[in-house]
Amino acid sequence: MDSGSGDDFSVLFTPAGVLVRGFDHELEMSPYGTDDEQVWPGVIDEVPAALRPLLDDPTFVDEGLGAPRVTACLWWETRGSAWRTGSGIEFPSGSPDPDGSGHLFRLLTDRSPEAVQAHFEEDYGRPVPLDTVRHVLAGRPLTPEAAHGLNPAALSDEALLRRIAADPEVEAYLACDGEFDLTRTDPIESIALPAGLPVEPVAVRHPVSSSEPR
Repeated sequence: MDSGSGDDFSVLFTPAGVLVRGFDHELEMSPYGTDDEQVWPGVIDEVPAALRPLLDDPTFVDEGLGAPRVTACLWWETRGSAWRTGSGIEFPSGSPDPDGSGHLFRLLTDRSPEAVQAHFEEDYGRPVPLDTVRHVLAGRPLTPEAAHGLNPAALSDEALLRRIAADPEVEAYLACDGEFDLTRTDPIESIALPAGLPVEPVAVRHPVSSSEPR
């Protein structure tokens, strides 16, 4: 999960076990905050060899940093009996959450609707209806009403299709060999859309044979 503000965490599942990594960019324990731009001593030193390569994935190593982007790490080996963390970490003083695990992993330990609501209200800076959160966490279908509750700016299916059709590149395509009809129910084909537009299938007209009247 990415906060959108420079903090993130990942839960990685492998046959060898599970590894949870978290990163808070503003902490003293961040590689960006250390003198040598390396991971804080002890955080990943004891990660098992079978799980250690996960941290070196390019997804977790910023260009020019040369060290995994991590301030908190824990793991559970497949044949293990408990979660483990580095045993020799000397945490910096003066912070109640020095490695960021308290807030980064909050939703992993508290999945209550109230906790999820508080998390997203803090992240997005706007109210999120508790009933909508309960609806989603219960695994119910995402209705238009629920989608609007989560994101008031969400477009209806028809509005999204019309926005796609209005794009100049899509208009050019449709003018050549396709057609755009919201009422069509026959089979549809996918087309490559311009960068930034959702990938949605668009009904296209199949070429008629030379024997068919035009």
